[in-house]
Amino acid sequence: LSGQQGTRDQAIDMLEEVLPNLQTVELQTEEDDPVVHLKYADRTVPAALSGEGTHSLLRMCLEISVHKEGLVLIEEPEVHLHPAALWRAARVIVAAMRREIQIVLSTHSIELIDGIISECKNDELTGLSLFRLKLDDGIIAYSSHDGESVASSREHVVSDLR
Repeated sequence: LSGQQGTRDQAIDMLEEVLPNLQTVELQTEEDDPVVHLKYADRTVPAALSGEGTHSLLRMCLEISVHKEGLVLIEEPEVHLHPAALWRAARVIVAAMRREIQIVLSTHSIELIDGIISECKNDELTGLSLFRLKLDDGIIAYSSHDGESVASSREHVVSDLR
C-alpha cells in the first residue's frame, strides 16, 4: 500500500481492527503480476484467496481509508459477510464517521444497523440518520429517523428490511 501520507497507516489501522491477527498488507509479485497479500504472524495469504467476507472488508477499508473528507456511498456491505463480520463492518463505518467522512449506505441488515448503533458513543448518535424508502405506484415515499430515535424505532425498521 502506498499513496498519500497517512493513507497507508489509516488503512492498516482499520484493517487491524476488523481482521484479527493481521500484521500488515503487502504488495507482492507472482509471475511479474502484482498481488495484494494479507500478512499474519504465521502466514501470508493472497487477499483474493482469503474468503469473500475478508475480501469485502479489505476492499471497504481500503476504499474508505483514501478519503480524508467527503462522501462515500456503500451498497449493501453485509453481502457475503459472516454475522460476526457485520460488527466489524460496523466498526469500519463508525471509524469513517469519526474521521468526518459522510457515509451513505443501503442495507437489508438490521444486524448491521444494530452494530453501527452499538459502536457509536452516545454523543455520536446525533451524527446518524436512517431513511426508509418505499416505492408505491411509482411514487417514492420515505420516512426519516434521527440517530437517537433509530434504536427506539428499530422494530418498525425490521419489517422493511426483512
